[in-house]
This record gives sequence, structure tokens and C-alpha cells, in this order.
Amino acid sequence: MEDYQELRQQLKDWLVRLLEDKDKTPVSQSVIRERMNGYLRQLLENDDRDVRPRPNVKTPDFELTSGQVSLAYANMLTSIVNDPEQLINLSVEVIPNLCSEGIFKEKEISEDNVLQIIKEYLKIQVTNHKIQEARSKGDYLPEQAVFATSCNPCPPVLAKEVVDKDVVSEEDDLESDGQNGQSDSVKNGLLSEFVEKYIQAKLSDGKWKEHSVADHRCRLVNLVDILGDKVVSKVSREDMRHFRDVLRRLPPNRMKLKEYRGKAISEILEMKPATVLNIKTVNMVIEAASSLFEWGVKENILNFNPAKSLSVKDERQDIGLRDAFDESDLKKIFFCNKFIKNEFKYPSFYWTPLVSLFTGMRLEEICQLNCEDVYESEISGLFVIDVNARPSIDGKIDKTLKNKNATRIIPVHKTLVEIGFVEYCNKMKEGNQERIFPELNKTAASPKYGKQPGKSFGKLIRSLEIKGSKTFHSFRHTFSDFYKKKAMQNDLFRQVFGHEISELAGRQYGSKFSVQMCYDELISLLDYGIDFRWLRYIDR
Repeated sequence: MEDYQELRQQLKDWLVRLLEDKDKTPVSQSVIRERMNGYLRQLLENDDRDVRPRPNVKTPDFELTSGQVSLAYANMLTSIVNDPEQLINLSVEVIPNLCSEGIFKEKEISEDNVLQIIKEYLKIQVTNHKIQEARSKGDYLPEQAVFATSCNPCPPVLAKEVVDKDVVSEEDDLESDGQNGQSDSVKNGLLSEFVEKYIQAKLSDGKWKEHSVADHRCRLVNLVDILGDKVVSKVSREDMRHFRDVLRRLPPNRMKLKEYRGKAISEILEMKPATVLNIKTVNMVIEAASSLFEWGVKENILNFNPAKSLSVKDERQDIGLRDAFDESDLKKIFFCNKFIKNEFKYPSFYWTPLVSLFTGMRLEEICQLNCEDVYESEISGLFVIDVNARPSIDGKIDKTLKNKNATRIIPVHKTLVEIGFVEYCNKMKEGNQERIFPELNKTAASPKYGKQPGKSFGKLIRSLEIKGSKTFHSFRHTFSDFYKKKAMQNDLFRQVFGHEISELAGRQYGSKFSVQMCYDELISLLDYGIDFRWLRYIDR
């Protein structure tokens, strides 16, 4: 006890000398708050790294959980925040601690701001304990405000570090620069610069294609939008939790919709959008961020991946996420004037829905077809669609497939022949067109042929008030559902659909199913219960 009293007196004497010193550059209240917020973030991050279980507090009379203990501390500290006498008493221990940790320098503390510093210190301790109590219950929302507020912690400057730095030889310093200069410059660079270096590395390593960069960048730019363009090595685990939680409150297409375009993230959150990103999209963005930081770790730029394993658990059943069109939907779509009178601006807007409905093909697979990809099979005499990523006749390589299983040959359903699809394709060939839908183009901003047909179809189903979560991709689910209901999703189906054959024997041994077999045992059986024969393509 005597040792404690002696130490306390020493600290008190030190504090008195500190405040009497006239050589001061005291920090303002706003700076105090920013640094304290940074200190709070540090406390939360340190706690997050501690994976040990939080024990309960037991006495003969009661037992408190760690969360209840934290809440008790918060209530106790709240009671003294506005008590000047208590603030003065606490300053003897708090100020030396803050200075030793580098949050403040001695010359920044004066008689005018010392109590304000103690008060802000108590506030962040109250917040810290309340967040710990919330964390114990699995509630991470209270900490979002902490990571959304600007902070400016002062890094510690300890005497030992200064001495160690002074004794480093020039030769050692040069050697260190040679080995780590490049990675250090990236580590100390901004998040936006780090994203671009990552993208260029993926392209140069052949991991990504040019057409996919826009999608990847669109996901990664969320990091800068939400966290700010901070130093990449300063991105913490708590930053990424905050990033995830903010994503879950943002609306889809915020950069395109007029009501959100040009607004800061904080402004959008204040608007409390009724429709927010679905869990699948949130997880895609988080996984993109995790891949970015994981690359940084592998390149010895970062020490750890702050986004690892932060995906949100999706409790929804997969089958509930995929809305197929039912018979009434199909009648609404294909019995409307747009199809009856062919009021579409381009042929691709007319044909892509029909081709997808009767083949299960993806939108981009259809839109990038060359004229030579639709032909009559010499063996079977059937018309087929050859889905491939081969270069065009002039050597141009611009087709993309989702995976290796997407390469396949699909027999053309008789309904497509009857309403004029093959006839249309032959006309394109006779006109010396290279592609079936020459009106479609890729651009740097829109590196897919299917963007405009997809957009056109989206407008159509909205105008028809088609219910449910349905898009162009629902045609693929409609095709799949037909065979699922008939228990026909076998290896033959998977080959036509472009999915991997599940069994090893079927995948690695034997040849592919013939075109004739795919037609006889699969495509010819496809019947949606609607007579499409009256739907004859009218050339505009």
C-alpha cells in the first residue's frame, strides 16, 4: 500500500510539472475526440484478436457473465464522467498512461484541456464496455459508429525506439531498403493504389481476362467508398467488420440510381433504403476483398488478411433463391405485343429469351454466338448450337465461357426451328455477318455482349408486372426445373446444361453423349404446355 501511495505521489508530481510547463501546443477538442476514437478502435481490435473465452465472475452470492461485468463497468464510469473532482483524481493515472502509449505528447496537454482529455477518455471506456457487452450477445451493430467516425491516433514514440533507430548503420539501412523498399511502399500506400496493383498483377499473371476487370473493380471500389482511402496496412479486422455491416445496409445499384448517385455512403445510410443488397451480393464483395488482402499476404506486403472468413451466413435455402418462370409468366411474356408483333429494336432482344428457354443457355453464351456456331450436324442431320470459346474466322478472340464444362453442343428444339431461328441464322450467314447478333457490341465500360438484351428484358418483365425475384437468368432455371420435376437431371442433362458430371466414372471415362441421344432423350421431351407455333419471327 505504501509503495502504491509513493508511486501515485510521483505521478502527481510529474503531472504538476507537466501542466506548469509553459512550452505548450495544446490540442483542440476535435483532435482529442479523433485520437480517442482511434484509441477506442485499438482497444476493440486488441480485444478481437484475443480468442480466449471470457470467464464469468463468481462470488458466494452471485455470478456475472463477462457481458454483465462490462455493462457494470460502463454504468460505473458513466456516473463520474461529469464529476470534476473524479476527473482530477483520475488524471494522475490516466494522463501518464496516454502519454506512454503515444496517444498524446506532453507538450499537447495543458491546464486548459487536461480535464477534457480525461472526460473523453472516460467516454470511450464507457463505449468500449458497452460494445463488449453487446459482443457477448452476438450484436455487432453498436460498434459501427466507432469505425465510421474519423480518427487520428498519435503513434507512440518511445525512447528505446529512438535509440535503436540512431544506432542503425547506414549499410544496414540501405540493405533494408533494397529488400523491403518496394513492399514497404505498397504497404504504406493507399487502398486505391493497392487495388490497382492487385488488378494489374492478376492480368499479368493471366488469372483474369480484360472483360472481367470492370466487375472486379466494381466490387473492390466499395472498400475505398466505405473505409476511405486509408493506408492499406492500417486496414484492421474491425474495419472489415464495419465494411461488411455497412454493405448490408446499402441499396443495390447505388452508383446508377438517380436517388443515390453522387451521394456519400453516410448520406445513403441516413436515407435508410428499403431495398438493400442481398446476402449473396454482400458475400461476393467480401470474398473479393478477402482475395485482395490474401494476395497482399502472399506477396509479403501485408502481415495478415483482415477480411478472412467474414462472409455472412446465408440461411436461405438455395432452391428459394432461384425463381423460375411458371406457365402464366411465360404466357404473359410471349403473348405480349412485343413478341407477337416483334416490336423490339433489335433481333437479339427477340431471340435471346426464346433461345434460353429452349436450350438453358446463359445470356452471354447466346449473345456472343458466331454464325458458324449454328449449323446442321452431318451425323444426325439435326441443327445444333455449338457453345465454344474458339476464335472467330478472322482470328478474333472475344468469347468467354463460365468454365470448362460450358463448352458443349446443344440440339436445337423443334419449336425454335418452327418459329424461324435457324432461318434467321442462315440469313445472317448469307449477309456475310460474322456474328448472329452483329448489333451487339462490347465496350470498356460494358465488356459483355449481353448487357443490352438483358436490360431490355428486365424492362419488359417489369412492365408486365411479373411477380417474384425473376430476371433473364430465370429462363435457365425454368429449363432446369422442367427436367428436375421429371427426375431427369442426370449426366445427359448435365452435359447439355453445361454442368460438371458429378460421378468420377462418368467424368473421366467414355465419350460424350451423342447429339442424337441428347435430342431424343432430353431436348425433344421439353414441353412447357404452351403452343409456340403461332409465334413466327417477323423480320423488321
